Amino acid sequence: MASTPSKANREAQRPADDDLQVFDIPALMNLFGLSKPSIYGLIKAGHLRTFKVGRSRAATGKAIRECQATLENLAAQQDAQGLQSNFQRRPRKESPQVNEGGLPPPVGGIGRREPRKLRPTSVANTPATA
Repeated sequence: MASTPSKANREAQRPADDDLQVFDIPALMNLFGLSKPSIYGLIKAGHLRTFKVGRSRAATGKAIRECQATLENLAAQQDAQGLQSNFQRRPRKESPQVNEGGLPPPVGGIGRREPRKLRPTSVANTPATA
């Protein structure tokens, strides 16, 4: 007679409740606080494992925890190497607020073209309308 596993063994083999949850792309966007292209970038880079449900993609809780751990490890490595994280904004270049004459710079910047001037046309050169 085959022995049946005890209740404790069955509980140990059962995945955690959050492993059974499935998150679609909009839920992943809210969870990570990232845009849709950024989520797909994580998938393409292999940081976030997903599966297809019909035509859409989804990820499990386990895959999300693995992705978070991977991203934390990458950030720690970049900090150790003194690299700037991909998710941080670069500082903006400062532009001069006032030129020599005390006025703000022109909107078009240096080398702005003048608008094209229309040539006068005579009535004799236009086609007749009937």
